[in-house]
Amino acid sequence: MTDPTELNPTTPPTSGIEKALGASTWRPVIKAIRAAVLFCAHVLTVIVVLFAIWAIERFTQYLWGNSDPLFFDKLPVRYFFDAMEVGVLTIWIWYALVEAIIVLRERMDQE
Repeated sequence: MTDPTELNPTTPPTSGIEKALGASTWRPVIKAIRAAVLFCAHVLTVIVVLFAIWAIERFTQYLWGNSDPLFFDKLPVRYFFDAMEVGVLTIWIWYALVEAIIVLRERMDQE
């Protein structure tokens, strides 16, 4: 016998957890788990990128010694690293919010 979801393409596919538990009451829990996984993935990515910026900044400080190097004798180089950190945080927060909204809306439309 064929699966009824194969006959009706508008029926959303159920996840393995829903099939194992056999209850649609777990859908909010599954959505929360998916949102938490998405959030943790973005946080981990931001931590890795910020650590890389920090390591590069420490390396440049090691190359120039303890002095604060200046860019064209006017602007401290540490300002560029601070700007990179702010830029990364801003972009990733925006990207995480937009992606979470898109993913959760798609999943809600499927149900």
